[in-house]
Amino acid sequence: MKGQVLDYSVQTNAGAISGDDGNRYSFTGESWQENSVPQRGMRVDFDPDGSTAVGIYVDTEAVIQSAGSPATATKSKIAAGLLAIFLGGLGVHKFYLGYAGAGALYLALWLVAFITTCTLIGAVVGLPIAFVLWIICLVEGIIYLTKSDEAFHETYVVNKRMFF
Repeated sequence: MKGQVLDYSVQTNAGAISGDDGNRYSFTGESWQENSVPQRGMRVDFDPDGSTAVGIYVDTEAVIQSAGSPATATKSKIAAGLLAIFLGGLGVHKFYLGYAGAGALYLALWLVAFITTCTLIGAVVGLPIAFVLWIICLVEGIIYLTKSDEAFHETYVVNKRMFF
């Protein structure tokens, strides 16, 4: 049967799935058959056992269909990671992923750092802002590049997680 993960808690190692039949099924981490962690909204294929879901796998048909759509096919983890590492201070990677607000925040912080660095107070204000922004973008780029394609897609395209 197919369904969608409603919730999953790492602390309790338990979650819930809404089946396409309209019923809800509980599950534990032992029933999860994938290497990734179940996330809210993830489409899954499972076997119902009463009110419990067992033998749970990511619905590969849903992943293939969403990866082929024009809105998500252009979101490459490699492009996002390299943009974060090399142009992160300008917020280019955030704009690329569709997070205009976060991209504008990064760009504004970069402008403040650049403008203040060109003045006498640059060492006190501008350089620390630029350094912190550079570290954040470097970490984001590394995170993007080290995630699997499926995890990157689920986290940053489907669930629209803006930061880390």
